[in-house]
Amino acid sequence: MAKRIAVFQSNYLPWKGYFDLINSVDEFVLDDDVQYTKQSWRNRNIIKTPGGLMWLTVPVHFQFPMKINQVAVSGSEWRRKHWRAVESNYRRAPGWKLFGEELFRMWQSADQTMLSAVNRHCLDTICRLMEIGTPFRRSEELQVSGDRNQRIIAICKACGADRLLNGPSARQHMDEEQFRKAGIRVDYADYSRYPEYPQLHGPFEHGVSIVDLLLCCGEDFRRYVLSAPGRPAW
Repeated sequence: MAKRIAVFQSNYLPWKGYFDLINSVDEFVLDDDVQYTKQSWRNRNIIKTPGGLMWLTVPVHFQFPMKINQVAVSGSEWRRKHWRAVESNYRRAPGWKLFGEELFRMWQSADQTMLSAVNRHCLDTICRLMEIGTPFRRSEELQVSGDRNQRIIAICKACGADRLLNGPSARQHMDEEQFRKAGIRVDYADYSRYPEYPQLHGPFEHGVSIVDLLLCCGEDFRRYVLSAPGRPAW
């Protein structure tokens, strides 16, 4: 029986495309057993405000060459700041009554000490709100090694997968011949079909946190993602 997985580093409250990826596979592997990179999506994301885009950043303790799953969160004040930023900029949004309290509880209980655990906590919360039931697995449990391509092939084999779903930017890094020889089909997401939705605060921006979509659209959020229960996006 065919099985498709996706292998991605954990992100902090990522954009809608990340959740369509999760909803389009049979298992989603959080690949945090790799090098942490500063100023990336690992510990930050964007919301909209009347004054422009705002970064929500989780402060971390990092020393090169730590892996993502070795990076610790610095303090807890960031949780209150992120909640207040979202509350002040979205409390009049149509989806506030439906999702506002759930998001408050998410930040209130985001007391994990490691960045990977914080990201997983937030991903679990958002998947529940979006009714996405895809199981997660952590790459460190699989004990794989090798270069980028060999490592992902090993993850696929450890998960019993014969198909891999990537983001579109991965094409330039993939040696598809290696995957073909390993019996693994490689697919790529297409982000070009996303419709705009009724968004607050100025010109439309696709690449903001999923929080923006949920709060701006409420229960209508499903009209603006590409996947649905039982229907993968790609």
